[in-house]
Amino acid sequence: MKELYYVSVYLHILAAIIWLGGSLFYAIVLVPVLKNHPARQELIYRTGVIFRVVSWISLGIILFTGLFNLHYHGLLNNLLFESRAGRLALIKMVLFALVVVLGLLHDVWLGPKVVNKPDRYKPVRWIARIMVLIGLVLVGLGVLLVRGY
Repeated sequence: MKELYYVSVYLHILAAIIWLGGSLFYAIVLVPVLKNHPARQELIYRTGVIFRVVSWISLGIILFTGLFNLHYHGLLNNLLFESRAGRLALIKMVLFALVVVLGLLHDVWLGPKVVNKPDRYKPVRWIARIMVLIGLVLVGLGVLLVRGY
C-alpha cells in the first residue's frame, strides 16, 4: 500500500505542476509575447483549447490522488474536523472545489461567449488570475500539510 501511496503523491505533484505551471506560463509568457501579434486572438484561443484538455485531466488527477492521499493518512474519517491536518485538508478541498467551479465558469460558460470579443475578456482574465492565485495558496497549504503544521 505504501508504494501505491508514493505513486499517488508523485502523480499529485506532477499534475499540480502541469496545471499551475501551464497556467503561469500562459499568463506570464504566452499572452504578453502575443500582445501585438496580428493573430493574437486566434493563437491565444487555440492554445487555450489545447491547454483546457491538459488542465482538466490534471485537475482530475489532482482530485483522485488527493482523495487517495487523504484516505491513506486517515484524514477522510472524523479526523477531517478534529485535527489541524484535517482542517488544512478541508480548506484545501474547499479551495480546490472553488478552482473547479471557477474553471467551469471560465471554460464552459464565460469563455465561449467572449471568443473574438476583446472588449469582454476582462472577467475571463480575472477568473483565470484568481484560479492561479488559489493554486499558489493550495501549494502552500500542501507544504504545510506534509510538514505537519
